[in-house]
Amino acid sequence: MQRFIFALITVVVLSLAYASGAFAADANLPPPLPSCTQMGKAPPDCSQMGKAPPTFIPGMGKAPPPMPTKSPLLITKARLHPLPPPPDWTGFYLGGDAGGGWLKNTATWNPLPSPGMFGAFPITGSERSSGFIGGAYGGYNWQFGPQWVAGVEGDWSWTKAPGTISQPWAIEPGFGPGPGSLTTLSSNLDWIASARGRVGLLATPTLLAYATGGGAWARIGYDGTASNGATYAVNAAPSVIQSGYAVGGGLEWMMTGNWFVRAEYLYYRFAKGPSVLGSSALFPTFPSNFVWSSTDLNVVRGGVSYRF
Repeated sequence: MQRFIFALITVVVLSLAYASGAFAADANLPPPLPSCTQMGKAPPDCSQMGKAPPTFIPGMGKAPPPMPTKSPLLITKARLHPLPPPPDWTGFYLGGDAGGGWLKNTATWNPLPSPGMFGAFPITGSERSSGFIGGAYGGYNWQFGPQWVAGVEGDWSWTKAPGTISQPWAIEPGFGPGPGSLTTLSSNLDWIASARGRVGLLATPTLLAYATGGGAWARIGYDGTASNGATYAVNAAPSVIQSGYAVGGGLEWMMTGNWFVRAEYLYYRFAKGPSVLGSSALFPTFPSNFVWSSTDLNVVRGGVSYRF
């Protein structure tokens, strides 16, 4: 009986010792953080603090050092801006251009009433020349679809592109050699103008590839002289305005909303040139006939324009 009582006392003492040790461990824990409703004012939002609050692990003497964390990302709804409208090519414009031109035609001298009676063979040659071309242009564009632009355009350009051939006479058999004999034929392009339609496709909203064509006009001065170097000398110098056509194409870039730059090629074909007679006062029955063919002109130029 005494042994039973001693064992019971021992169990009670050990239980009390264990219980007192647990209470002491709990006493070392820091008090819990007050809730927002227990404070006079709301604490700062944890999501707005530079680091997260410390976390306590039960059974440990103290909490581990806080782990630095970044503030959570604030997800905001992006403000949606409407896309700007695509560039519009519609409107009137004026501009200036400059470039180069290459002219070609054929000129012929016919001694009359016939080569056999005149004593010299006809002379034919190709007149080729090149020169500067510069002028002004204007027109109207109409964009009638997402990628299509049509319009009308007129231009005027000044130029000096003289072409000349000069050959000595080839004497018919039975006639004298005629030392100093010479025939000279020339043509000089003074100005050109055209009225054309245009249609183009937008490779990008600001880059137009276009084709163009229409009527064209040019003032060309012609000159023909023939002389045997002594007693015979004739001259004819008509200046005419000739009509024809122009076709070509180019690229145009909308540099800003109002300024445009372009590079363009045009081929001109003008009607047949004049056929005129030149007579000598000493030999009125032996005139000279000067004839010019149609004129071909190739033009490459660049331009800058402003849209109103």
